[in-house]
Amino acid sequence: MRLREPFLWIWKRANFFRLVFCSCIARCLTENYLVLHYLCIQALPADEQYFKKLLWYYHEKCEQIFLIKNLPVRSTHLPEIRAEQYKLRKAILGDPFFNRMSETWQPKKIQDFLDRPKPIVGKDEEICKSAKLSTNLHRAIYKQCSNYTHSSCLSITILDSHRTDDDRCEKLFRNFTLFVCTYVVLAIRDFRWLFPELQAVRPDFISETIGNWKSLTRYDGSEEQKQKLRGE
Repeated sequence: MRLREPFLWIWKRANFFRLVFCSCIARCLTENYLVLHYLCIQALPADEQYFKKLLWYYHEKCEQIFLIKNLPVRSTHLPEIRAEQYKLRKAILGDPFFNRMSETWQPKKIQDFLDRPKPIVGKDEEICKSAKLSTNLHRAIYKQCSNYTHSSCLSITILDSHRTDDDRCEKLFRNFTLFVCTYVVLAIRDFRWLFPELQAVRPDFISETIGNWKSLTRYDGSEEQKQKLRGE
C-alpha cells in the first residue's frame, strides 16, 4: 500500500524507533477517528446530536477542573471554569433528550453517567456500524495497541525478546503501520464527505488506497482477508 511505504522507509533507516511509540500513535488514531465520526459524521436525530455535544463540552470542563485542582499552584481561572461546568450540567439535566433517556434512572445512575470518564452517548459498536467499520477489527486493533501503551505482561515479554534489527520487530511495526493506514483512510473518506468541494483536488493515490482498504475495514476473519493483512 502506498500510504505504508514512507513508514517502512523510515523504519529501515532509523532503528531508534520503538514499538511502544508506534503503538501509542496507532491507538491515538483509532480513538480520534471514532471521535471524529461520532461528533461530525454519525447521522442522529437533531435532539440527540445537540445533547451529545452538551455532554462533550461538560466533560471538557470536568477535565480542566481535575487537572487544575492537581496543580501545585492554584489557577485564577478555576472559579470561571466551575461556573461554566455548572451551567452545562444544568443544561444537561434540563435537556429533553436526556430526560427521556434517564426517565427510569435512579439518582445514583444519573450521577454515574455524568461522572463517567468517557463522554460518549451510546457504544463504540454503534459508531463502528455507522462508519462501516468492523467492530471486531476495531476491538482487535485497539487491544493490541493498548497492550503496548499500558505495558502489559505480554507486550513487555515481546519487547524484551525483540530488537529493532530483528525481522520479528519489523513485522510488528508493519502491523502498526497497517492499523494507522486503516484509520487514516477512513478519516480521509469522512473528511471528503464533510468538505465535498475538496474532492476534485484529491490525489489519485488516495482514491486508490480507499478502494484497496474498503474490504479490510469490513474484516470478517476470512482466510483471504487474513492474507491481505499479512501482505501476502
